[in-house]
Formats: sequence, structure tokens, C-alpha cells
Amino acid sequence: MRTDREWMYNSRFVIVEGRKEYNPAFIDRVVSFVEFACQQPTTDRDNDLLRCPCSSCKNRAYKSTDDIKVHVVTKGFVKNYDQWTSHGEPEVGSSSVQPNCNTSSNGDNEGPNPYRNMILEAAGHDFNPNSHENVSQPQPPDPKTKRLYELLRQADEPLWPGCTKVSQLSLVSRMLNIKSESRMTEKIYDDVMQVLEDALPPDSKLVGSFYETKKFASDLGLPCEKIDCCINGCMLYWGEEDKDMLVCKFCEHPRYKQSKTGSKKRKTKTPHRFMHYFPLIPRLQRLYASKVTATHMRWHDEHVQKDGVMSHPSDAEAWKHFDQTYPSFAEETRNVRLGLCTDGFQPFGQSGKQYSC
Repeated sequence: MRTDREWMYNSRFVIVEGRKEYNPAFIDRVVSFVEFACQQPTTDRDNDLLRCPCSSCKNRAYKSTDDIKVHVVTKGFVKNYDQWTSHGEPEVGSSSVQPNCNTSSNGDNEGPNPYRNMILEAAGHDFNPNSHENVSQPQPPDPKTKRLYELLRQADEPLWPGCTKVSQLSLVSRMLNIKSESRMTEKIYDDVMQVLEDALPPDSKLVGSFYETKKFASDLGLPCEKIDCCINGCMLYWGEEDKDMLVCKFCEHPRYKQSKTGSKKRKTKTPHRFMHYFPLIPRLQRLYASKVTATHMRWHDEHVQKDGVMSHPSDAEAWKHFDQTYPSFAEETRNVRLGLCTDGFQPFGQSGKQYSC
């Protein structure tokens, strides 16, 4: 950790007459930190809100400056945040200049547009939003690229004519985040959106129901595949060999449900059971596409190790032994090591509702 940032974790409290109290010097430094973040044009912000670096929000939630001061003083900083990458400081070894395509053109907002950045990260490193402007006779984009151009336009387009703070995409993203964090039901979500629709001008571009919202934001998501399963758990109908099978090769139970018409020959294409499969590679690519999560993906190799202190599995002997056994794999910092842990994970139990992919 940088020596000039040790105050973030070592000076929050002082002992006064045998009692632990908040350190006034720490409070002053937190105020200076917030003022610094407000002055930086590269600070990640959502209109007038900044990311809160407290140990609870962990730079994921946007809060007002007053709320950030209270959160940080009462809860402390998130661990290992001595490089203020979400509050105006460039990453180590990177340029502090932001590309023009990441700036907001929505109203009077200044600094990077986080929703435009979100689209560019979802598109991938080889997507150039300005490529169609550099060709005299451009080819029409494919449907996926066309949709990305549309999302970029929606990231800058105001929610209604004259609105300077909220775009269509920013409202959808924030509402989905609120629904996830507060465990809001779909009915409550639909009711809230209906109230907003009644309150906004008739020419607003508000997306209505939860179904429409998911459809609107689907291009920012990650692929999910449905794989048919045997109802008795014998097998998955997966791959070229099994995709055309109609019965389980172990228990011979039919793969699909029969039609309600009573015909034995005609069968619907509704399987008795199926599972959701989340492909791993696109998710790993997305973690490296975002500058926020890419830092965490490399942290195992870039963090400062202290003798006798284990702050990451890479500090343990098992990890070091693996590095010695496979040196060519260990040389590349971005190589990913996967581990399976099932302790406390019950995807189909009551406590499974607390788990989120």
C-alpha cells in the first residue's frame, strides 16, 4: 500500500479518555478526498452522484457527496483502495487522458458518461464507435453492431426534450440496479414504472414494464443457454450426439411433454426439465473488458505481499507450488485459475435467494 494512503485504514479512530472516538484528522482527510474527486474531470459519476468507496458500498453504488462522507467516516474505506481509480486518479501505468468517445453529450453533464462506457465495454475491445464515419461508402452494419450504435445514441439522448440529467439508458440501468439490490418483485417494478409514466411528459422515452425493460437492456447482458435435462437427472441433452434424442438413454423417459390434444404421435417441444447454462468464457472476457474489474482480475499478481500476512490465495503455499509446477502459465498475469466452492451454496433452497451470479 502507498505510504501516503495509510491514513485511510490506520487513523479512523483515536482514544480520548479511554473511549474510542472518530479522529477529526481522518474526517478532514475524507472531506479533502471528496473535494478532490469532485474536481477531477475523469471521476466516475452519475450526474451529481459519485461512487461511494465505503466498505459497504465498495464503489458500486452512487451517492451524494454528503452521504459519501458519512458512509466513509462511519464504515471506513473499502479494502485496498489506495489508488483512487473511480475518483479521478488514472490506473498505474495508464494515461490520464480519456478518449473523446467516452465523454457525455447529454445536457450540462461534465466528465465521462458511465453508461456510454458500459456499452463500449460490452461491445468489446475491437468495436470502434466511429468506424462508420471514416469510410466514404460504409457498409451497412450487421444487426448486433446496429443495436450497439442505437444503445450509444440512447446513452446520450435525454429522457424527454429538455431533460439534462437522465437519459433513457441511465434510467433503465438504475431501475434494474434498484430492483436487484432491494429484491423488488416484478409487480412492484411495473407499478413504479406506471407511476413514472403518469408523472413524466407524454413525449418521454420511458420503457414501461419489466418485460420491456429486460428486452431493452438485453444487448448489454451476457448469453444464457437452456439445456434440456432428463427429468430423473440421468443426463443432459447437450452436444451433437444428444441434440436429436427423444428419450433418455439411461432410463428411457421421454424428453418432451406430450401434447394436451391426447395424440400419442404428436409431441410438443416442451421438455420435462431444463437447466440454465451461463457460458464462462464471455463472462471472463467481460471482466477483463471493464477497467474496474480488470484491476481485480490481476490483483493476485500486482498486489504488494507482506511477509506473514495472507491477503489473497496467491500468498499461500499451494498457489506458489502451482506457479513452480506450471511456470509458463504463471508468467501471464491475466491467466485465470478457477476453483469450485460449495460451502453454504444452496441454489435451490430458501437461502439460495441470497445468491446472485
